Amino acid sequence: MAYTEDKVRYLEKLQESLANQLRQRKERIDGIWYGTNPLSGNMIRYNRKNGSNYNGLILGASGSGKSFMVKEEIARRFLTTDDQIIIIDPEGEYTKLGQALGA
Repeated sequence: MAYTEDKVRYLEKLQESLANQLRQRKERIDGIWYGTNPLSGNMIRYNRKNGSNYNGLILGASGSGKSFMVKEEIARRFLTTDDQIIIIDPEGEYTKLGQALGA
C-alpha cells in the first residue's frame, strides 16, 4: 500500500511541476526553460534539437534539484515527443519513473 501511495504522490508532484512549467514555457519557439541566470535575471532556455547534438550537462549543489529536473525532462520528452529515451541507471534511481511511464 505504501508503495502505491508513494507512486501516486510522486506522479502528482511530477504532474504539477510539468503543468506549471508548460504554462510558463513556449518550447516550440525558444526551447525549454531551464532556469534563471542569478546574475542577470534572464531566462535560460535551450532547444536541444536545434543544437549540434542532443547532449546536456546538469550541474548543481547537493539537494538543488538536479535529479528532479532530469526526471521532469524525461517525462516531458516522453509525453510530448516521439524521442527514444535511453536511461543508464546503475543505482536504480529512475526505476519508479520508468515504471510510471510504462517501461
